[in-house]
Amino acid sequence: MDFQKMDEQKEKVLMSGLHALIAIPVGWLSLLLGQAYGKEPAIALGILILLFLGYLTQKLRKKDVKWWLANGLFIYLFAWVASWIYFANV
Repeated sequence: MDFQKMDEQKEKVLMSGLHALIAIPVGWLSLLLGQAYGKEPAIALGILILLFLGYLTQKLRKKDVKWWLANGLFIYLFAWVASWIYFANV
């Protein structure tokens, strides 16, 4: 059994889960901000938090942008938009 690959897989799952867990409350905050001030500040909030997460991930894990795109950015964007839509319809 290759422990190096197993550790890499755990790291991918951890980073994907972290991005998804942060994106859900950001979707709720985006809904509240969007109702109060419009869509532009809500989108800016989501993107700013995404960029901060990307910066933090790169500093902590020393991974390249390609790794973060696959294991962070797309997961975050999907969870953020999905939670925003969910909370808007509840």
